[in-house]
Amino acid sequence: MLMLIGIYFLIIEALGLTDNFYLRLVNIVLVATPVNLAIMQRAQSQESTYLSLFKSGVYTSIIGIGLSVVALGFYMGMIMSPREIKEVSNSILVGTGGASIFQICLSIGIEAMVSAFLITFILLQYWKNYSPVRDNT
Repeated sequence: MLMLIGIYFLIIEALGLTDNFYLRLVNIVLVATPVNLAIMQRAQSQESTYLSLFKSGVYTSIIGIGLSVVALGFYMGMIMSPREIKEVSNSILVGTGGASIFQICLSIGIEAMVSAFLITFILLQYWKNYSPVRDNT
C-alpha cells in the first residue's frame, strides 16, 4: 500500500496535478485494494468470522497508514520547502497555516484511520452477501 500511494502521489506531483481533487479519489482505490485482498485471503480460512475479517482489514490499514505517515513526514522534512509545508497546512483539517510537520502528519493519520474504518466496513458489508462469513463473533 505504501509503495502504491507513494508512487501515485509522486506521479501526480511530477505532472503538476496535486490540486486536482478528483485525481485524489484514486487514493480510495489504492487503499481499498490491499484491505480487500487481506479480507478475501482471511475469508478463505475456516475460522473466519465477521469480527476477524474486520480486524484483518483494520490491521492491514493501520500498517499501511503508519508507514505512509512516516514516509510523508520524512518527505516533508527533507524535500519540501517551508512555503510548500505552509500550503499543505492550509489545505488540511488543521488549517491554521502554521502547523508543524508532526501536526500535519497527525491530522492526515487521523483522517486516514477514519477512512480505513469506513472502507473496511463497506467492504465487509459488500462481501457479507457473497461469501460464507459466519456472524458469530
